[in-house]
Amino acid sequence: MKKLLLLFLLFANVGFSQVLVNKVDLNTEVKSFELHMAQKPFTIQDCYYVDYGQKNFKEHFYDHKSQAIFDKDNVKFEKGEYVKLLNYLESQGWVKSGQRERNLGDVRINVVLFSKKE
Repeated sequence: MKKLLLLFLLFANVGFSQVLVNKVDLNTEVKSFELHMAQKPFTIQDCYYVDYGQKNFKEHFYDHKSQAIFDKDNVKFEKGEYVKLLNYLESQGWVKSGQRERNLGDVRINVVLFSKKE
């Protein structure tokens, strides 16, 4: 009975651990990804999008749903929720492993590399 309860708790925890991008769970599918943070023209808040090596990644798709990051409840991290996003990624076992800045036209982009905790 104890083993059955332990298995149930283990699978229940796995089922709720998700970082989703275009319905792909990064927790199970990739070992690292890049979080792009850009300030779109005509706004003061950062927007976030993810490059995990997906086939159709487009650098300039700031708010495109296919590159947005979602939590386990399928709620998108919106503009200005950077601290909330970082806390969520950390709770899911991701750590910052690198950072760089670049320009895309007149837009400044901060790119942070995340890797799974060992």
